[in-house]
Amino acid sequence: MITVCYCQTAVISGTIKDDDGIGIPDVQIAVLEDGSRVTTSDANGRYTLIVPVNKEITVSVYNISYKQISKKFTLKTDENITFSPRLATKNNID
Repeated sequence: MITVCYCQTAVISGTIKDDDGIGIPDVQIAVLEDGSRVTTSDANGRYTLIVPVNKEITVSVYNISYKQISKKFTLKTDENITFSPRLATKNNID
């Protein structure tokens, strides 16, 4: 039996880092227009997010200790891109 999948998705992946270039774990990465498209960075800050294609989406990167950032993307079918932002801390307490 042969199964054919006509998936209309693309992939955004990367590593979420802090100001010092160190990977941040437990950062939420989500497509704002589709609440089911969400993932969390691993212990080293790496993530992979499957996203819809041929429409503009907003990817939001959030962790309670860091400033949220968002970026818009429009990807084509089977496109794979890297998005590795650096997050600034919300509060610097010395």
